[in-house]
Amino acid sequence: MTEHSEGVDLERPPQDAQRDHYVRILEFYQHVRDILLQLRADVDALSTPSATTTQADRPEGVALLTRLTSALDEVLETARSGEGQIHRELTRLLEEGTDGEDDLPPGLARFVADRASSPGFEYEVAHDPIRGRVLRWTEHTEDGWIRGSGLLYENPHAWIEE
Repeated sequence: MTEHSEGVDLERPPQDAQRDHYVRILEFYQHVRDILLQLRADVDALSTPSATTTQADRPEGVALLTRLTSALDEVLETARSGEGQIHRELTRLLEEGTDGEDDLPPGLARFVADRASSPGFEYEVAHDPIRGRVLRWTEHTEDGWIRGSGLLYENPHAWIEE
């Protein structure tokens, strides 16, 4: 009898579900950072005096904007720190995932790990009798267009020896 836990996809391996969760968190942090940067730019625009405004003519509320600027900077730093931690955890998870998946050599495994979190990235591994493992990859845009594709060989220059 299989027990179903809420929020757990029994069809997908736990590592894939965890990776997707980290990707969603990372996207959230990026969204928050973008909003905070826009707010910071708006506060800067409000607090920058015009060329015709003298210090005596500036409203008192403008001086209070420096506190808001400091608070926004602190929250931005917290968001950047959190984003960095999630990114490191996601990278670690992807490196663990590529170690056992296809048993790729380090160069090919790094290539896959760097791109595995990109939406539209697909790859397959084949075996060439001369060049060893062949990584065939394609990356699609959200619209379905091919952004890039190629072949990477385990031993790219092996054919020269023959």
